[in-house]
Amino acid sequence: MHRLSDLFHYYNGCKTSLETVLTIRVSKLSIALMLLGMLMPASGLTPAVTGAFGQSTPTAPAPGQTLPGATTRPLEELKQLTGHIAWIRSLAFSPNGQLAVSGSDDKTARVWDLASGKELRRFEQMTGAVKATAFMPDGSAVVVGSDDFIVRIFDVQSGAETREFKGHTNSVTAVAVSSDGKYICSGDFDGGVFIWNSTDGSVIIALPNNHSAVRSLAFSPDGNSLLAGSADGSLRWIILGGDKQVATLKGHTDAVLAVGFSADGTQGVSTGADTRVLLWDLKNATLLRQLDGNGDWGLAAIFLPDGKRVRVGGLDKTIHEWDAATGQEVCRYTGLQSVWSMALSSDNHALTGADDKTIRYWRIPGDGTP
Repeated sequence: MHRLSDLFHYYNGCKTSLETVLTIRVSKLSIALMLLGMLMPASGLTPAVTGAFGQSTPTAPAPGQTLPGATTRPLEELKQLTGHIAWIRSLAFSPNGQLAVSGSDDKTARVWDLASGKELRRFEQMTGAVKATAFMPDGSAVVVGSDDFIVRIFDVQSGAETREFKGHTNSVTAVAVSSDGKYICSGDFDGGVFIWNSTDGSVIIALPNNHSAVRSLAFSPDGNSLLAGSADGSLRWIILGGDKQVATLKGHTDAVLAVGFSADGTQGVSTGADTRVLLWDLKNATLLRQLDGNGDWGLAAIFLPDGKRVRVGGLDKTIHEWDAATGQEVCRYTGLQSVWSMALSSDNHALTGADDKTIRYWRIPGDGTP
């Protein structure tokens, strides 16, 4: 990797030393640091799709060069949100894009007004670092997962904790909420995935641990399936309902740090520590294509609302945009500061956080059209 000194700084700043695993892989082309439980997968694996669907796909192509025709545009920094006193682990937008929630190693989650940059609410009930945050669909509450093994719901208006979900046996590393708000999904450092009834706190589905930390979760728009990315590079597509099915989509060679669905739920996108950006055909559980041009770990990934474009941002301090149908990179948005956590909104905005304890709120200028 091309920022060895930055990564060592990141490693030295980690507060969860029991969770940290440092693996150094030296080759002619790269020096990669694998941090925070992102374990190196076994060598010799052939990426394929396997599972309940019995499908398989060819090996995913190696990361390629930037395709010609991409334009470059600068991002506009709108606000800096300050108040956290430790590394910012998690970021999420409210559904209307007016608020943000952040989680930090300082054991707090905070809600921010993005227009003013002011902190609106601070939640301090956690006894461990906050690794995962999300809004409920109506924006009235936030979901918080932390190192104390508990998932909590907090009311934004009153600040009250309204529910706890207990069952994880290790740090909660990812959370997601279904579009109707009925279900909450959470994943942990052991690889366990729980789907909860958001109203009464009961467990709907508990998937067994796969012994690899869950690093990303997303519900499909209809709430009938979800994607779960893990530190070993595996990506589980879970079909909910009476006859639950699980397919393992294998195309990544390292931790899957961000996942998302197209608006119609027929396609998925995933990215992570191997720098790959992969598009999936979820009708057939097959790999559609790799999107070339991303230069480092991908931390956030979304489809734009019309389903025609995909955006990914990460450690290369760039937000990339591709045509989903052709795989052509159409635009690069540049100017990000140090990035260790990120959220992208569908209305052309981004949030970034890092070990400098500052959240930055960005405007993405347009849709990538020259």
